[in-house]
Amino acid sequence: HRVLTQIPIDNATMLERLQQAAQRSPQPDVHLRAERTTPFEAVAKLMSDATNAGLKRIGFITDPREAP
Repeated sequence: HRVLTQIPIDNATMLERLQQAAQRSPQPDVHLRAERTTPFEAVAKLMSDATNAGLKRIGFITDPREAP
């Protein structure tokens, strides 16, 4: 599951919402926050899905308190 607005959703719903967001004007920013244990492939897939949906502004949210 992916989380969109802090609510778990399935992949098909996430893709639909990304496509809907890409149609808005102005487009919303996409902020990704992943736990340290999240596989990089999952983050890369989400970034790819957002880009393929047409979203232009994708960034990361980090918490320096979680640094090793």
